[in-house]
Amino acid sequence: MEEQKRLIMKAICFFSMVIMSVHLHTGNAQGPSCAPTMLRQLSPCAAFVSPSANANLQPSGACCASLQNVDMNCMCQVINGAGVPTLDRDKALALPQACNLDTSISCD
Repeated sequence: MEEQKRLIMKAICFFSMVIMSVHLHTGNAQGPSCAPTMLRQLSPCAAFVSPSANANLQPSGACCASLQNVDMNCMCQVINGAGVPTLDRDKALALPQACNLDTSISCD
């Protein structure tokens, strides 16, 4: 139970930092308008997409389930932002494959 609370707090902190980074790097107080919703949906993926995550870590079932409902265009806007330091771009792009989903993300 305590471990679950700690993971939830880490996810909240992680995505709060991502949102702040998007706002700072875009120079727009709102950033991509879809970003807050998308980041809330992907909060279960925080441990996987963190730059400090273990390379052998696999996304959780909750992460993979949340990914199925994410707007991929919005995800690309956030991923392609001016370098979000709390988000590993390669890991974020690898999420569909890591979750064995039929879709892929192409954010070029």
